[in-house]
Amino acid sequence: MDPDIATGKKQKLLSFSTSQPARSIDQLIAQVCFTGARPFSLFEQQEIRDLIHALRPTYQIPNRHRIADDLLDEAYNELREEVFEELRRTQFLNVTVDETTNIRSQRVIVMTITTPTKSWFIHLNDMEDKTLDAPAISSWILNRLQCLLLQLDKAVDWKRINSISTDTCRVMKSVWEKLEATPELRHCFMIPCDSHGLQLIMKDIVDPKSSKVPRAGEVFRSALEIVVFFHHSPLEYARMQAKQIEKWGHRKALIASVITRWGTQYNMLSSLHDCQEAICEWTLITPAASSSRGREIIRAANSHSFWWQLKELIKILKPLHIAQKESEAQNSSVMEVTQRWLDLHENLRTLASQTSLKDDFLSYLDGIGWQSRILRQLEPIHWVAYHLDPARVPGKVDQSSRNYIEGVLRPLQNDDKSSSAWHEFLSFRQRTGAFYNASCWKASSSSLFWLEAVSKYYRGLK
Repeated sequence: MDPDIATGKKQKLLSFSTSQPARSIDQLIAQVCFTGARPFSLFEQQEIRDLIHALRPTYQIPNRHRIADDLLDEAYNELREEVFEELRRTQFLNVTVDETTNIRSQRVIVMTITTPTKSWFIHLNDMEDKTLDAPAISSWILNRLQCLLLQLDKAVDWKRINSISTDTCRVMKSVWEKLEATPELRHCFMIPCDSHGLQLIMKDIVDPKSSKVPRAGEVFRSALEIVVFFHHSPLEYARMQAKQIEKWGHRKALIASVITRWGTQYNMLSSLHDCQEAICEWTLITPAASSSRGREIIRAANSHSFWWQLKELIKILKPLHIAQKESEAQNSSVMEVTQRWLDLHENLRTLASQTSLKDDFLSYLDGIGWQSRILRQLEPIHWVAYHLDPARVPGKVDQSSRNYIEGVLRPLQNDDKSSSAWHEFLSFRQRTGAFYNASCWKASSSSLFWLEAVSKYYRGLK
């Protein structure tokens, strides 16, 4: 580094350390612990204390008790207010609710709010021994949202709640019905979590106990057994990684599959495939063959058909893995969901047809297995959003989709009931009325299209 630059940085650091109020430094020290998940006792280490003392001899370093109490409360309250200010600037709030268990097996409900920039954690509630049926969960959601709206605006404006997203289990579907029946949230869109729905497809395919694609389930089970064997046998894992170093000069990890960690099933298969050569060479030198378990792993690892089908399965699952990543992206929208599922079905069929796993996959994809998943995942709102994409105009709307869309939009009328959202939708699809030669058709994206269309609408009201 240039000596002048290094000197400048040092002078800047010393100037900062001597000019900042002690309170500000307290807060910075606390943030080091909070944002980095570091122990509260970090600044009680003698070397760090010596460093801070060298920078500012008169500064009194807070102990771990103060960091964990006063400073943590201050940091939390400050960040909480920053989040609330962000939410106050956001016109429509999109809510996600998940009922799950934490690492201690405690039953909890989590609520987050998604804005155009990011998702915000809002609340986590330990439900203890409470019954979590549809009435209880819907009541909890209403109460929490009412509290949130009061904290934001000192008044409850339910129209700001734009959507509520959950998984698609039977209980949550019943929660939707109860919330839609309330006067507060009858306007609200109920959105199934797309990532969760895609994970259920993954589960259908690879679940070792209940796979609906039996041969794929067998390949996954064999792969899982090999990975688990190495994770439970540190010495054999080290021997196998020694072969990796011989071949490639570095280690490659075997990724564990965790049912609650979306993407780990595909990543486990890929990591195992990447280690194939080293594992096959490991079978030649390991003493693991002295145990029945070791012999089973060696037999699987020496099976050409296993490695071939593993490669085929990875190839088939890749579009599903990509779709899941896309669904988790911050800029993902409900307008993309229908096309994602249609493309995924076509891609899975095409790839599976080229493999030895074809029959089982096509039986699932063309049968009740896939059909039940897509019907549960794609709500009428998805078909509305799909056909509101200006890139699909002009284009045919099949009768089934038309019925879905009309059912959603016809009840939405203007104040004098002279027109409905259904009529506006028809104008949009036909480029007539307010959409005739409108400048919004020149927009570069669907989001810009609708921003311009709404802007034109409001200008027309003035």
